[in-house]
Amino acid sequence: MDRHEDCEEDPDFIDSDRDFESEQDDIEYDRNFPEFNFDQDMRNPQFEVGQILSSTAEFREAVRMYDALNGSNVKFKANDERRVQGICKLGCQWRIWASRMDASERMQVKSYTSEHTCSRDQFNRHLKKDLHTDISRNVAWKMRRYAKEILVGSLHEQFRRSYAAEVLRTNVGSMIIIALQEQIFKEIYVCLNYCKAGFRDGCRMVVGVNGCHLRGSFRGIMLIAVGIDTNDCIYPVAYVVVEKENTASWRWFLTSLSEDISIGNGMG
Repeated sequence: MDRHEDCEEDPDFIDSDRDFESEQDDIEYDRNFPEFNFDQDMRNPQFEVGQILSSTAEFREAVRMYDALNGSNVKFKANDERRVQGICKLGCQWRIWASRMDASERMQVKSYTSEHTCSRDQFNRHLKKDLHTDISRNVAWKMRRYAKEILVGSLHEQFRRSYAAEVLRTNVGSMIIIALQEQIFKEIYVCLNYCKAGFRDGCRMVVGVNGCHLRGSFRGIMLIAVGIDTNDCIYPVAYVVVEKENTASWRWFLTSLSEDISIGNGMG
């Protein structure tokens, strides 16, 4: 097999006709060497001299995974079916050499310098490719739409439930008013009993109001009434969700609030 044919699709391949340096002499085989367990060790590849891998392809994949997980940038300087040399980016001393052990496809690490003298690179080219995070714009758009469907679906499910009945069951004495128009939700007023009691018993008799736009799936406007407690902190009293912020919606909110918390003559 032509070594160029084996590597022609590898973007990290740098052709080199030089043989391995003398420090990569064959290791004696009269001892038991550690073996790389692909299913377990690929979660966090670690290398050592003498380590045995099942094939050249497995060795390349292990180096790439190590590269992605450690934020380094490794190139294969010598790269064919018999031997592979990996070096880190220019100026870094990290490098690894592996070659065929025998007539089988097994590869053995012959030399390994494990220390990096470079800084971690957050723009690792292997991370997107090998961890499958490099997706097209079309795929990203589809996944965004799918995520929104999941979120909106859960909101629809909540709206189908009897929210008012659940609040009244768990917060006895609360006030909830739901306004419908031809059986379509229009407005909701909520004042929890504990908030109502806390305002009456421990807050100054001053109410502040404000409104904001809702950016969720159902949009609308939230109007809220707050008080000031004994620690001079904002205390929520009641809120409404309405379709639009206008005179009619504010009048409905404040009228419901005044009746609910018994707002009387404010001359005092």
